[in-house]
Amino acid sequence: MSSRIDPNLSGVASKAGQKVSGSGNGTAVGSGRETDASKPAAKAVAGDTVVLTERSQLIESLEKRIASQPAIDSARVEAVRADIQSGNYEIDADNIAELLLRLEGDLDR
Repeated sequence: MSSRIDPNLSGVASKAGQKVSGSGNGTAVGSGRETDASKPAAKAVAGDTVVLTERSQLIESLEKRIASQPAIDSARVEAVRADIQSGNYEIDADNIAELLLRLEGDLDR
């Protein structure tokens, strides 16, 4: 959710409880403590940097790889279809039952 800040507001409290002060040239959001109006606003905006952790970089690269993959593996679908039509597709009912029971157990946690 974003909020539009009117630079002409003076001494109005924001939704986060911080005091919004401004003189029409820009708006500064502070902790509610009054600041000297003659001092320029913080210069950190232009020089701010974001450093991602190694884990977040890995997650981002995995998300990109997944997004580039097709939603359906057509080659696998065709291979299964051919096995079914030729009668070579085997269903392991015991394995399916075991996996379903494991899934049900995981859902109970």
